[in-house]
Amino acid sequence: MVNLLPLVAAFGLGDHVILFVDDDAPFGGDGLSWEHPLSSLQNAMDLVTFLPGSSYEFRLAGGRYTPLDDAGFVFSDLPDVTIRGGYAGVDGGDVQDPDLYPTVLDGDRLGNDDSGSYDDNARFILDFTAIARAVTIEDLGIHNAGGVDGQLSVALFGDGMDALTLRNVTFDGCGENKGAVLRARRTLLTMESCRFIDCRQEFILECLAVDSVALVGTEFRG
Repeated sequence: MVNLLPLVAAFGLGDHVILFVDDDAPFGGDGLSWEHPLSSLQNAMDLVTFLPGSSYEFRLAGGRYTPLDDAGFVFSDLPDVTIRGGYAGVDGGDVQDPDLYPTVLDGDRLGNDDSGSYDDNARFILDFTAIARAVTIEDLGIHNAGGVDGQLSVALFGDGMDALTLRNVTFDGCGENKGAVLRARRTLLTMESCRFIDCRQEFILECLAVDSVALVGTEFRG
């Protein structure tokens, strides 16, 4: 168990909090450096609720990160969130190369999609429900949102923040369900160098009452 007292003391209300995550890390890291990273994104999300700060950044080493349940990774009651993938992590620190160290948030929780079993996939992968200002996601994949056919499924849900920005994000293998691969509501949506591959949702992009949408170098395939 992480000792919270030194962690809370390390940050102030105006600080930019960075947490480091590597799925190959041993249990027991505090997440404050690549020398002692947390081993799961869920652990980092649980920890950050105790840390004061004005903005929060999650740096993910190359690897596969799966949510614990259908709800996916739910971020709420934070002012400003950045998620960056493609880091070398415990093997190379802050070196970032998304091609060399691919990072995937994967809804295939049981790792059995190759057998044709999708019903147990997470229906949601990233859910930003109450972020006050901005969300930025860079250099990672969001794969295999699914669940039982006919249920609502959304790989990424952004609702009500000032701005949602995606750079070099790949959506892949989202199943044949109601809903959308990406649903954005009441926000300014910007996508740069993103890809939608083999996505079979009811909608690829569902934009509801958004302030504006900017798509730069974004591909839709399969």
